[in-house]
Amino acid sequence: MFTKSTALNFLKNILNITIVIITHDLETIKTVLDRFIILKQKIIFDGNITEALNSEDEFIRDFLTNKGK
Repeated sequence: MFTKSTALNFLKNILNITIVIITHDLETIKTVLDRFIILKQKIIFDGNITEALNSEDEFIRDFLTNKGK
């Protein structure tokens, strides 16, 4: 059975296509996306998950670790 993340990774890797996703789903952000942006009235982050988790911006780190709920 395919999960959403598995299906998206299959499409991305096997078919060698670019996928544009609008999501708040942290699992998708962490497991599927090579690069993403975070918007907060403007672009406040543009990069990959490692860069985001190491960001000095507390809002970005909290968003990705679910502390911002």
